[in-house]
Amino acid sequence: MRDFILFSASALILAGCSPAAQSLGDGANEAVSAPVAKDAPIEADANRVAELATRGGDGRPVALAPIRSADASAVPGELACGFTVSDDDAAILLGKGFVASSAQPMAVVRAEDGVHRLTLSNGQGFASLRRGGDFVGPGFTITLSPGESVADSGESPAQRAELLVQREDGAKRTYQGMWRCGP
Repeated sequence: MRDFILFSASALILAGCSPAAQSLGDGANEAVSAPVAKDAPIEADANRVAELATRGGDGRPVALAPIRSADASAVPGELACGFTVSDDDAAILLGKGFVASSAQPMAVVRAEDGVHRLTLSNGQGFASLRRGGDFVGPGFTITLSPGESVADSGESPAQRAELLVQREDGAKRTYQGMWRCGP
C-alpha cells in the first residue's frame, strides 16, 4: 500500500511538470517551465532571471554586468556617480562629469555584447549627472530616476533609484537599486 501511495504521488508530480500541464497556465509560473540541470552553473540562473525580466525585443535578455576598472577609463570626468543593484555589488552604470562645466556627462555600461559609452542628454556638468536622466548611445537608451535619499555616512548621500534599460530592438528591463555620487 505504501508503495502505491508513493507511486501515485510521483505520478501526480510528474504530470504537473509535463508540457501539457504547463501550457494550461497564464504565464505567471513561467520560471517553472524551463528546467535547469542540477550541475548548471549559477550564471545560467542569472541569465534566466534576465530573460524573464526582459520585455519585448528579439528574445535576448537585457542584462547589464558590473563595470570593470578598465571600463571606467572609457569616460572622462573628475567626479562620478554609480548605480548598484545592492550595497555590495559593483556599479552596472558609471557616469562621470566635470564640475562647473558645460560638457555633457558621460556614462558607461557593460552588456552582453561589450562596453557601451552613453551621453547624458538632458544636462551639463556634474550637477546634472547627480539628478539622473536619459543616457543615450548606440544600442541603448537608459533612464536613471533617482528617488529618496537614504541615511549614509558619505560626503554625498545615496539615493534609491530606478534604472530603465531600453535596447534599440525594443527590449526593456528595469533595475531597482542605489545611485551614489562623489569623488
